[in-house]
Amino acid sequence: TAVAVNLGIAAVILIGGVGSREEATTTPADLPSQAPGQDTVRTDPEPSPISRDAKLAIGVFALSGFAARGYEVICTRAMIVHVHNTNYAFTVMLGTFLVGLALGDVLLIRFYDRIQRPLVWLGGSQLLVALSVVLTSIIYASLRTLSLDVVDQPTGFGSAILLVALRAGLVLLPSTLILGISFPLVARIVCNDLGGVSRSLGRAYAANTWGAVLGSLATAFLLIPIFGVRGSLALLSGLSAVLGGVCLVATASTPRRRVGWGAASFAVALIPGFAIPTT
Repeated sequence: TAVAVNLGIAAVILIGGVGSREEATTTPADLPSQAPGQDTVRTDPEPSPISRDAKLAIGVFALSGFAARGYEVICTRAMIVHVHNTNYAFTVMLGTFLVGLALGDVLLIRFYDRIQRPLVWLGGSQLLVALSVVLTSIIYASLRTLSLDVVDQPTGFGSAILLVALRAGLVLLPSTLILGISFPLVARIVCNDLGGVSRSLGRAYAANTWGAVLGSLATAFLLIPIFGVRGSLALLSGLSAVLGGVCLVATASTPRRRVGWGAASFAVALIPGFAIPTT
């Protein structure tokens, strides 16, 4: 049913797009002749070249998608111990992940128009993601005790789902809230030219999607088998810190600030390797 609905939506969009394309590609010969003195038909200007900041933001967004899906794979694997391998448990975990992304977006929108340097915000958010992974791992180490302090041992279906949702929220929400602010910031950076909004957002979405696909596959089939859950989590959080450092260094106005941001980001990238618990 879901596949049929998606195919139907795609068909409607394609049919509408074909009609719009036919209207948009009307040749000058099809247009009514103009009398002398009338304004000539204006053509849309060529899209402006993509800026350095936009290229950087798209690259960071792609690798951020890689790391985000890696986090999701690792958290899902780790949470099996607590929520068991059931359809309800995985549905609640996926819903929690998506709710965290949406809430991060909503929180940023409240002061979105007042952001003057979105690339700095994007870099700072990536550093916070790295630190939130450390917080999440510490919470996970005490997850059973923390959750049972709030919810008693489940005795029925409703209380069991509540416990699953609570545990998923404690583990997933800190990081997903911060990850949720990435796309609005990237959109702010890449959409400076109104004439190229659709193309710019398309590039950003495509980069993030490919990063997410590669991140889920690489984490499941390469990182975890080679480095284990803890090592993979440390590598991905280190990647987030490096991405934040790249953004901040790129926006620094003096060599001294570049060195400072680089050193701070490097320090944050090392923290997960030491602070993430072994259990």
